[in-house]
Amino acid sequence: MKMKMRRNRYSIALAATFLGATLSAVACSGDGDGDAEDLGGETGSGGKSSGGKGSGGKSSGGAEASGGSLNLGGGGASGDTGGPGSGGSEPEEEFECPAGATVPDEEDLSGDLEGDICLTNDRQWYLDGYVFVSEGSVLTIEPGTTIRGYFRPSGEPSVLVVARGGKIYADGTPEAPIVFTSEFDAPERQAGDWGGVVLLGRATNNVGDSRIEGFILPETDKRVNHGGNDDDDSSGSLSYARIEFAGVDLSNGNEINGLTMGSVGRGTKVHHVMVSNALDDGFEWFGGTVSADHLVVNNAGDDMFDADQGFRGKLSYLFGRHKSASSSDPNGFEWDNLSANTDATPRTFVEVEHATLCAAELGVTSRAMVLRRGVSGAISGLVALGFDQAYSLRNASWALGEDAPVAITRSTFFGYLDSQAHLADGAFGFSSGTDPDADEKALAAALSWFDDGEGNSPDAPPFSLESCLSEAGPTGAVRQSGVGAFENGDWLSGAWVSWDVN
Repeated sequence: MKMKMRRNRYSIALAATFLGATLSAVACSGDGDGDAEDLGGETGSGGKSSGGKGSGGKSSGGAEASGGSLNLGGGGASGDTGGPGSGGSEPEEEFECPAGATVPDEEDLSGDLEGDICLTNDRQWYLDGYVFVSEGSVLTIEPGTTIRGYFRPSGEPSVLVVARGGKIYADGTPEAPIVFTSEFDAPERQAGDWGGVVLLGRATNNVGDSRIEGFILPETDKRVNHGGNDDDDSSGSLSYARIEFAGVDLSNGNEINGLTMGSVGRGTKVHHVMVSNALDDGFEWFGGTVSADHLVVNNAGDDMFDADQGFRGKLSYLFGRHKSASSSDPNGFEWDNLSANTDATPRTFVEVEHATLCAAELGVTSRAMVLRRGVSGAISGLVALGFDQAYSLRNASWALGEDAPVAITRSTFFGYLDSQAHLADGAFGFSSGTDPDADEKALAAALSWFDDGEGNSPDAPPFSLESCLSEAGPTGAVRQSGVGAFENGDWLSGAWVSWDVN
């Protein structure tokens, strides 16, 4: 009952924010006298009261966060110094903060973090509203550290943003991961309790110097802009990390995901990252050239892996599953080039190797893949099952009889490939929106697209849908199947992975 009351308050507050209303004391007051009962006010393991945080200070009556600049010294180094190993491997020596880095005195983080900052695992840290790793600053996080986002029912949600020119080194280990999570403890946690993690870089995209979506800030505030001309740009590294119960949905097409990457360059390292119970997408790339591997999405509200605005990168070893969804069209892959100009360059080119995607019956139409708006790419070693549709192809080039802009090989869409039988059932989709004759031609092409790919098969994988959707996570039958994400062995183990739903 507590959880329901808190969710209702959140929905009302967000609606009021959209209307430009100012809410005070909706869930708790800025002076820290929050209603802990209504907000599920259990005391978290970090010693904070879940109900005691509103738009301002701590429930203990401590000083309110000013939301201003927090200068922690360290010289504001702009180089790649100070990271605990960008490859994410298990540290051989005891962790030490980089030389010159400062550990904040206060556990609450807000506003602009400037200089070299180090978060250690002897405390839990809290994001209070928008928290920016500023240009020239470096944030290093010790393995085993937990960062919690305060639930803020109005105004700025709690989001960690690594701005252009800033860097994060958040490299956990399999058994000592870095966890970004809700301020609430189980079972009070829910998707959307806080905002998420956003990395912004200076790589190229096809929209230029652009504002990332999902923020309530003046257009003159460039801290949330991304894009540039350095495809080798580095935003640092993120590995053996979990982002859970995050997400902001301001409006359709204006959301913050579990991990959002805007124009992030190929110098950035992203691997062994799990996004769980996100309100919107699991991972989304807006332009950029970063590659990533060993990514997990559990129960995203919308799409698992979303790419657009000229993203060009390789994604390897992907596992995703939908057991529930909050959007009307939750998909595994949703890839676009640019809706306003499908021929915009650089063109989105997503390369995927080794992926397993599965979905339960969600009550809305789900698709393993939606490929549209000028996207290009190559997919190899994909296993997908349980979705309402295998794929929806919406590029004009499919209709014109050109070579398919996305190649697919060595893959299976179990249960969909009795093509003619499933044609009437809508298991494949296509729409050019312009020419019915072209649509008919393209639909035929869509049906042959998979059949013509080298090594593709309609055969069932060596595991069931139920074993992929198991409450405790995919079973050994999936992880030791030797296909899809696990073609080269089981990598889905360790404390960095959690299948908790609340």
